[in-house]
Amino acid sequence: MKTEKITCNACLAHAEKDVRFEAREIEYSENDVVVKVACGGICGSDIHYYQHGRAGMSILKHPMVIGHEFVGVISKVPAGSELKVGQTVAVNPSCPCNQCEMCLSGHQNLCSSMRFMGSAQFNPHVNGGFSQFVVVKP
Repeated sequence: MKTEKITCNACLAHAEKDVRFEAREIEYSENDVVVKVACGGICGSDIHYYQHGRAGMSILKHPMVIGHEFVGVISKVPAGSELKVGQTVAVNPSCPCNQCEMCLSGHQNLCSSMRFMGSAQFNPHVNGGFSQFVVVKP
């Protein structure tokens, strides 16, 4: 599958009291949706990553784009998608596995290995939405 790359600025938490606004490269495929982020809300977990380098048991092990509450405008969609370029969206930050028993039975909200954008719960961490562009699955 062919992939493309785009360079954009993002807000990354590196460690306690170490959050940086820096350029990063993101990669996307023809099956992904690319969202140009318009704004995001700072959540308690974002503050904890800054203050303590962790949010509860989710400890930063490497730099991660923070933010899981964000909205934007679609800038790229897969062929045949019901989504449209220019459409305003609120992004659901949950990332179910789509392989466990709960996901396969249509209950992705109860996924046994749910990941969340902007969370250091798992390693590698899942980058969040405090970036000029974000790649999401349709």
